[in-house]
Amino acid sequence: MSYIVSALDNRDGWSIKITGGIFYNHSGSASLYNFDGTYGSLDVINCTFYNSICGNTPILITCTTTNFYNNIIYNTDNNCQLYVRDNTGMGFPAIDINMSHNLVYGGESGIWTSPNNNLNWLEGNIDYDPLLFEQEIGIGFLDEDSPCRDAGTLDLPVGITLSEYDVYGYSRVYGDNIDIGAVEWTPGQVASDVNEIGNEGNELLVYPNPAFISEMRKPGLNIVWLAKERSSGNMELEVFNIFGQKVYSSGVIENGFTLEKPGVWDFRNQDGKLVSSGFYIVRLKAGNEYQVQQKLTVIK
Repeated sequence: MSYIVSALDNRDGWSIKITGGIFYNHSGSASLYNFDGTYGSLDVINCTFYNSICGNTPILITCTTTNFYNNIIYNTDNNCQLYVRDNTGMGFPAIDINMSHNLVYGGESGIWTSPNNNLNWLEGNIDYDPLLFEQEIGIGFLDEDSPCRDAGTLDLPVGITLSEYDVYGYSRVYGDNIDIGAVEWTPGQVASDVNEIGNEGNELLVYPNPAFISEMRKPGLNIVWLAKERSSGNMELEVFNIFGQKVYSSGVIENGFTLEKPGVWDFRNQDGKLVSSGFYIVRLKAGNEYQVQQKLTVIK
């Protein structure tokens, strides 16, 4: 399983840039193998590699110049976390690999490279349990006590531009510094304070999801509700953030077995301001009872 925010492959110059990726639970072949890049460059920035069992190694490197910055590489079932191939025997240049501000299982000894290559173990690299956790909305989250918090660097290789948000829509930098890994720690990620409700055969579709509101000409959330039976009472749509705070209420809308409502929410809170990036819970209520809910990701 992989989630990637950005992957750019410039084949003319053999320049590959991967930022914000989660490589999780892979087996068999390597999670990341950059083939046919013998004369090229590879930049891997703010990625998370974990819980994979990949033969000899989860990561196989062949590019002449390789930079790993702000990554979590924590695959406890592999002794070798990163394998740097020896190209010199085939007449190719040695590989220069630069490691900065990474969490690597086993530290420098977790990387195998030929003496013919140049491993530059720079400042900021650590070897601890990253204290990752998973929840229903995704994987790769940092615990509040994770050593990866504020432990990264913004002094990145030339040509690297980080996205403003991580893979889940959280601001890429929160606190004093950028975190190591693909997901930036943000208060409230541990669990939502909004209680789950059973849909019991009813279905609520919300789209677009994720909603990239900065790319919309006229931001608006569309909903389709397919009800098992007609509900009594007036219908309302409500939106909650991950802290359980209500950020929007639609007022009374139609009632029936089906409901299709385009543009029902313009992604603004009750004060008329656009909501921040993050996760939200969209609910339909009939009278005093919630009927159905759906999770929504908003990215500004």
